[in-house]
Amino acid sequence: MREPEVEVQVRRYLANEGYVVLPRADRVGPDIIATKDGKKLLVEVKGDRPGHRSSPATVNVDVLTLLGQIVLRKGQLLADEYAIAIRPTHRRLIDKAAPVLLDLSVKVLLVSDTDVRRIH
Repeated sequence: MREPEVEVQVRRYLANEGYVVLPRADRVGPDIIATKDGKKLLVEVKGDRPGHRSSPATVNVDVLTLLGQIVLRKGQLLADEYAIAIRPTHRRLIDKAAPVLLDLSVKVLLVSDTDVRRIH
């Protein structure tokens, strides 16, 4: 599932959870911004790429990029809450970072082909 498809799944999930999901204003910046109960949630999303199979190192690059994006967004104080949305291919590396993500109060959403669920 490519990144735009993952983003659609996460937007649908958040709407079902009672969030008001804002339309994406620009291709640069946060992937998803949503609000609920007066709080702003910022979500960075990563999808599958063809290189994940032919060059597994691209998974590492994508995960490190994702972690850098969410840390920068949090450092800029762009929202009240933060989350990342990943595919199963990213989970092994994200699980290694889970204690730090927990310390930073960053939620982790796992996007399968059929559903979205919070794993951290």
